[in-house]
Amino acid sequence: MEQYPAIAFIVKHGRLLTWVMALTPLLVIGLLLHAAGFHWLWSTLALAALPLAYLVARSYVELVAVVADMLLPK
Repeated sequence: MEQYPAIAFIVKHGRLLTWVMALTPLLVIGLLLHAAGFHWLWSTLALAALPLAYLVARSYVELVAVVADMLLPK
């Protein structure tokens, strides 16, 4: 896996990356909506999308782990 440092990094730090990829964009969107003066409900809806964002990020990390395990030479 020395040839693919990005894949090795994702496989090694997948759990933390999942949370960062899921939380960061939605929290930023929620804070921007709140700072722009939108109703607080819009910020709440942005935060309600967190489980879906986590699922998408987790599936990406697991897909990379499967590809690394199955296709890359050890």
